[in-house]
Amino acid sequence: MATQLDWTTRDFLAAATKVEVPTEVQALLEDAVVKYRQAHARWNTSAQANVKALEDVVATTQTGAKAIVDAATGYAAANIEAILDAAEELARAATIQEATQIQVRLAQQQLAAVADQTRGIFELSARVMKDTTEAMVSHATKAVGDLKTLL
Repeated sequence: MATQLDWTTRDFLAAATKVEVPTEVQALLEDAVVKYRQAHARWNTSAQANVKALEDVVATTQTGAKAIVDAATGYAAANIEAILDAAEELARAATIQEATQIQVRLAQQQLAAVADQTRGIFELSARVMKDTTEAMVSHATKAVGDLKTLL
Protein backbone atom coordinates (compact mmCIF):
# COMPACT_ATOMS: atom_id res chain seq x y z
CA MET A 1 0.00 0.00 0.00
CA ALA A 2 2.85 2.37 0.83
CA THR A 3 4.28 1.76 -2.63
CA GLN A 4 0.98 2.58 -4.28
CA LEU A 5 0.71 5.77 -2.16
CA ASP A 6 4.26 6.78 -3.06
CA TRP A 7 3.48 6.19 -6.71
CA THR A 8 0.26 8.28 -6.50
CA THR A 9 2.05 11.13 -4.74
CA ARG A 10 4.83 11.09 -7.33
CA ASP A 11 2.30 11.12 -10.16
CA PHE A 12 0.39 13.98 -8.54
CA LEU A 13 3.56 16.05 -8.03
CA ALA A 14 4.72 15.34 -11.57
CA ALA A 15 1.36 16.39 -12.96
CA ALA A 16 1.29 19.50 -10.75
CA THR A 17 4.56 20.75 -12.25
CA LYS A 18 2.93 20.73 -15.67
CA VAL A 19 -0.15 22.73 -14.62
CA GLU A 20 0.00 26.45 -15.32
CA VAL A 21 -1.92 29.10 -13.47
CA PRO A 22 -4.00 31.09 -15.98
CA THR A 23 -2.75 34.61 -16.66
CA GLU A 24 -6.13 36.05 -15.65
CA VAL A 25 -5.92 34.35 -12.24
CA GLN A 26 -2.37 35.61 -11.75
CA ALA A 27 -3.44 39.16 -12.63
CA LEU A 28 -6.43 38.91 -10.29
CA LEU A 29 -4.23 37.69 -7.43
CA GLU A 30 -1.60 40.36 -8.05
CA ASP A 31 -4.30 43.05 -8.13
CA ALA A 32 -5.78 41.71 -4.88
CA VAL A 33 -2.38 41.88 -3.18
CA VAL A 34 -1.83 45.46 -4.39
CA LYS A 35 -5.27 46.49 -3.15
CA TYR A 36 -4.68 44.77 0.19
CA ARG A 37 -1.34 46.59 0.60
CA GLN A 38 -3.04 49.91 -0.17
CA ALA A 39 -5.87 49.20 2.28
CA HIS A 40 -3.38 48.11 4.92
CA ALA A 41 -1.38 51.33 4.44
CA ARG A 42 -4.56 53.42 4.84
CA TRP A 43 -5.64 51.48 7.94
CA ASN A 44 -2.15 51.74 9.41
CA THR A 45 -2.05 55.50 8.79
CA SER A 46 -5.46 55.83 10.37
CA ALA A 47 -4.41 53.76 13.39
CA GLN A 48 -1.32 55.94 13.86
CA ALA A 49 -3.46 59.07 13.62
CA ASN A 50 -5.85 57.64 16.23
CA VAL A 51 -2.95 56.89 18.58
CA LYS A 52 -1.71 60.47 18.11
CA ALA A 53 -5.23 61.76 18.80
CA LEU A 54 -5.44 59.71 21.98
CA GLU A 55 -2.02 61.02 23.06
CA ASP A 56 -3.23 64.59 22.44
CA VAL A 57 -6.37 64.05 24.54
CA VAL A 58 -4.36 62.45 27.34
CA ALA A 59 -1.82 65.31 27.22
CA THR A 60 -4.63 67.88 27.39
CA THR A 61 -6.15 66.06 30.34
CA GLN A 62 -2.80 65.73 32.11
CA THR A 63 -2.04 69.42 31.61
CA GLY A 64 -5.43 70.31 33.05
CA ALA A 65 -5.05 67.94 35.98
CA LYS A 66 -1.63 69.42 36.74
CA ALA A 67 -3.10 72.93 36.68
CA ILE A 68 -5.81 71.86 39.14
CA VAL A 69 -3.29 70.19 41.46
CA ASP A 70 -0.99 73.21 41.27
CA ALA A 71 -3.89 75.54 42.12
CA ALA A 72 -5.02 73.35 45.02
CA THR A 73 -1.44 73.13 46.32
CA GLY A 74 -1.07 76.91 46.07
CA TYR A 75 -4.36 77.43 47.90
CA ALA A 76 -3.33 75.01 50.65
CA ALA A 77 0.02 76.79 51.08
CA ALA A 78 -1.73 80.18 51.27
CA ASN A 79 -4.19 78.83 53.85
CA ILE A 80 -1.42 77.40 56.00
CA GLU A 81 0.51 80.67 55.76
CA ALA A 82 -2.59 82.63 56.85
CA ILE A 83 -3.12 80.27 59.80
CA LEU A 84 0.54 80.56 60.85
CA ASP A 85 0.34 84.37 60.60
CA ALA A 86 -2.79 84.32 62.78
CA ALA A 87 -1.10 81.96 65.26
CA GLU A 88 1.79 84.39 65.49
CA GLU A 89 -0.62 87.23 66.18
CA LEU A 90 -2.44 85.12 68.75
CA ALA A 91 0.82 84.42 70.51
CA ARG A 92 1.33 88.19 70.91
CA ALA A 93 -2.25 88.90 72.01
CA ALA A 94 -2.26 90.55 75.42
CA THR A 95 -5.95 90.07 76.20
CA ILE A 96 -8.72 87.56 75.54
CA GLN A 97 -10.61 90.28 73.65
CA GLU A 98 -7.64 90.83 71.32
CA ALA A 99 -7.27 87.05 70.79
CA THR A 100 -10.98 86.78 70.01
CA GLN A 101 -10.75 89.58 67.45
CA ILE A 102 -7.82 87.84 65.78
CA GLN A 103 -9.80 84.57 65.66
CA VAL A 104 -12.88 86.30 64.20
CA ARG A 105 -10.78 88.12 61.59
CA LEU A 106 -9.02 84.84 60.65
CA ALA A 107 -12.34 83.02 60.34
CA GLN A 108 -13.76 85.78 58.10
CA GLN A 109 -10.63 85.85 55.96
CA GLN A 110 -10.54 82.08 55.63
CA LEU A 111 -14.23 81.86 54.72
CA ALA A 112 -13.69 84.46 51.99
CA ALA A 113 -10.50 82.72 50.83
CA VAL A 114 -12.18 79.30 50.70
CA ALA A 115 -15.05 80.77 48.68
CA ASP A 116 -12.58 82.32 46.20
CA GLN A 117 -10.52 79.13 46.07
CA THR A 118 -13.58 76.96 45.49
CA ARG A 119 -14.66 79.27 42.67
CA GLY A 120 -11.14 79.14 41.21
CA ILE A 121 -10.98 75.33 41.31
CA PHE A 122 -14.48 75.07 39.83
CA GLU A 123 -13.65 77.48 36.97
CA LEU A 124 -10.36 75.72 36.31
CA SER A 125 -12.06 72.31 36.33
CA ALA A 126 -14.71 73.57 33.92
CA ARG A 127 -12.02 74.90 31.58
CA VAL A 128 -10.11 71.60 31.73
CA MET A 129 -13.29 69.67 30.98
CA LYS A 130 -14.09 72.01 28.08
CA ASP A 131 -10.57 71.74 26.63
CA THR A 132 -10.55 67.96 26.98
CA THR A 133 -14.01 67.62 25.47
CA GLU A 134 -13.10 69.89 22.55
CA ALA A 135 -9.97 67.83 21.88
CA MET A 136 -11.98 64.60 22.01
CA VAL A 137 -14.72 65.93 19.71
CA SER A 138 -12.19 67.34 17.25
CA HIS A 139 -10.27 64.08 17.02
CA ALA A 140 -13.43 61.95 16.93
CA THR A 141 -14.83 64.05 14.09
CA LYS A 142 -11.60 63.66 12.13
CA ALA A 143 -11.51 59.91 12.86
CA VAL A 144 -15.06 59.46 11.56
CA GLY A 145 -14.13 61.36 8.41
CA ASP A 146 -11.06 59.19 7.98
CA LEU A 147 -13.11 56.05 8.55
CA LYS A 148 -15.54 57.10 5.83
CA THR A 149 -12.68 57.38 3.35
CA LEU A 150 -11.31 54.00 4.41
CA LEU A 151 -14.59 52.23 3.87
